[in-house]
Amino acid sequence: MYCPNCGNEISDNASVCPECGRTISGAITGKTNQAAIAGFVLALVGSGLLGLIFSCVGLTRANRGSDCKGLAVAGVIIGILKLLVSLISVIVFFTIGISFLAALGEAIEQAEEAAIMLAL
Repeated sequence: MYCPNCGNEISDNASVCPECGRTISGAITGKTNQAAIAGFVLALVGSGLLGLIFSCVGLTRANRGSDCKGLAVAGVIIGILKLLVSLISVIVFFTIGISFLAALGEAIEQAEEAAIMLAL
């Protein structure tokens, strides 16, 4: 890990930086939670499902001491919302499609009946 004051690399269990003498309370570990970042970006501008998966991995890592917990949580929320919107869209378009096909079938039947009547 690194000293938050001078940036010197120090032992993981150090309580004082040997270089500058500052007391270490919240040292920087140098481990960036890349899964949380990728999950947030994917959820925001890409696939909701991939964003949700990466964000869940990032949230797990954040709960084990890594950083970027906020991005992971935001990615999970955005991913779930995108999946819900996608599901609702599929249901709506499927319903509209079935209604359209039913109306089209009725129109074809009426046209066939009209053609038969004209032929007689």
